[in-house]
Amino acid sequence: MIINNMTYEPELKGLKTESDIIELLNNVKKDLIYLGHPVSSSSLKEVLNIIEKGEYKIKDEFTLNPVYNLVDLSKAKDFIDRYKHFSEGGCQSCKNANYFKPLSDETRVYCSIGEKEEDAIRNTNSSSRSPKIEKYFKNGCDERKPIFRKLEEVLKDN
Repeated sequence: MIINNMTYEPELKGLKTESDIIELLNNVKKDLIYLGHPVSSSSLKEVLNIIEKGEYKIKDEFTLNPVYNLVDLSKAKDFIDRYKHFSEGGCQSCKNANYFKPLSDETRVYCSIGEKEEDAIRNTNSSSRSPKIEKYFKNGCDERKPIFRKLEEVLKDN
């Protein structure tokens, strides 16, 4: 058996809007179709599932001997992971989290709802997070405003 190793290089340069992630999914789908995978009728959710595995093996149907194309999708998966970080996390994915540098080699974070930069400097613990951020960092609070909507919600709209 012959295996051709390939690496998927996303055309996407950054992740600024929800439409960027849809563009990535559509581009991966288009490129998998080009390689001979029958994903043309697949939903973007199915393409997402393929990307989240990190690699994908496609049999080349146009050769006599079995030849497979193994596509490394890790760079596309990095974008998916980054999107989820900014949509499904706690304070790190909230618009109310304010990062600032009191010193050139130090970054601190506080919540703009109920906290001030001065309070964060005075009350920040060793993790450089204010008390409110420390408390809600993983799960967020009731006032959390995510930077992006959850991926499942975005996929429903497309």
